[in-house]
Order: sequence, then C-alpha cells, then structure tokens
Amino acid sequence: MIRIAAVATVLDPPPQTQDALQALARQVAEVVAVDDGSAVPVRFSGVHVIRQEHNLGIAAALNAGIRAAAERGATHVLTVDQDSQFPDDYVAQLLAAWTRAQQQGLSPAAMGAAEFSGLTHRGAWHDGVMVVAESIQSGTLFSVEALAGIGGFDESLVIDGVDTDACLRLADAGFDICVAPVEFDHALGEGHFVTVFGHQVWASGHAPFRRYYITRNGLLLLRRHGRRHPRWALVSARRLVMASLLAAKAPEQRAAMRAGVKAAWRRRTGRIPQSALREVRAASGQ
Repeated sequence: MIRIAAVATVLDPPPQTQDALQALARQVAEVVAVDDGSAVPVRFSGVHVIRQEHNLGIAAALNAGIRAAAERGATHVLTVDQDSQFPDDYVAQLLAAWTRAQQQGLSPAAMGAAEFSGLTHRGAWHDGVMVVAESIQSGTLFSVEALAGIGGFDESLVIDGVDTDACLRLADAGFDICVAPVEFDHALGEGHFVTVFGHQVWASGHAPFRRYYITRNGLLLLRRHGRRHPRWALVSARRLVMASLLAAKAPEQRAAMRAGVKAAWRRRTGRIPQSALREVRAASGQ
C-alpha cells in the first residue's frame, strides 16, 4: 500500500511556511520537516520536526527527513522547499500520473511537475506522462525504495545539483524520471529571465558562495554523468556557460566561479573551503 509523506527542508523559515505545510498535510499521510540549523529552532503544529544543530546542506537534510519518513512507514516521499506552494490536488495528480506511467510499462522512481514558476519541461507526452532526464527536487514524488537503492542524495555535493545527480543515478539503475502535467509556485531567488542566443535563461541573483557550488557541482556532474547521458550533458553545459556569463560581471562572482572551477578540476567535494571564501571577500573589497 502506498503511503506518502512530505519531507520539507527549512532554514530560518518565514511565517507563511507554517500555513504551507499545514495545507500540504491535507494531501499526504504525514509531513516531516528538517530544520537545517535555523538560528531559532522551528516548531510547526502537526508536523514531525527533525532538528539539525548545524547547516549540513540540502542533501543531508533530505536524507535525514527521508530516513525518518521511511521509519514511520512512508513508501514514497514528496520533497519540498520551504518556499513552495502547491495546488490542493497536487499529490493526487502526481500519484495518478505515477499509475499511468506504470501502465505504460515504465518504472518510475520520481514524478515531478512539468511546470514551475514559469519554467517548463519540453519533450513528448504519452498519456499525461513525460520521461525527462531530471526533475527539480521540490515538488517531486520519489520512491523511498528506489532512493535507498542508490544510497540517497549525495551529501558531498552539499547544495546545488543534488537532485540532478540523484535523478541520473536512478536512471542508471534502470528507473524512469517522469513529470506530470501539473505546476506549482517555487521561488527561484532574486533574478530575471533573459534571452541569450534565442534561449530563455534565468539570470539568478545567487550569493557568491552559491555560485561556487553551482560551478563546482555543475562541472563535477558533467564529468560524472556526461558520457552516459550525452543529451543531458549538452543542455546542462550550455545552461552552466550561459548562467556563468551572465553572473561574471561582478568581481566576487568571478572569484567564486574560479574557486569552483579549481575545486572541480581537483575533484574536491564538501563545503566551500575558507580559502575560497577569502578569495571572494578579497574580490568584493571586504
């Protein structure tokens, strides 16, 4: 029997997160929230909260939440960010699409939304299901068993690209990554869309430390998965180059990207080192 739990990762969440999680609780059997080192420990009514004393990154928080959900009987988890808002029938639509995928002979390990915050997956629909290379972590329904089979999310990546890496490893294990014709609201951070060579690109306002992870992990994943997933690699490389060019105007962003490239070249994972943070501060004149 399918039992779905929502696993939310939170860090110093805004007040509206409580309402969002309570609304989501009406669609799932249980909500598990992982407090990833908030300055003030969070408490949510009707939500099982796991407290992490220090910020260990999105991958570690997700793994902790999924383990707890599995121990409490969940067979599937809907992973969500604290700033995501979902329609009232969102989970039901994902579950219906999951069933349709199985009826088509697919082996879904993940079912996400085809649209979120103005971004749309492109591909061929078959009875309301599209097979894709990756699905954004927030708003995606995962099989607990399938995730356990690949060892969960890669905590060495810390943040950025952990969902992509998991999807590609699930595909390597013989599963299908799918999206359904549903959408939800998800904050992409400060930024705006721009057109580069005819392509819509999100020009993000990420802080330099995030630019380090985006650059490092983007390059690491291309090295890790590119040969087995050439079409994904082409799209991912183009996206990384365009985003980097748009961010390169600021000296601290350039410093973060240089540090990320060096780390990827040396195959270094884990948290951003103090030496890289010093480079960024020096570039910004601090």
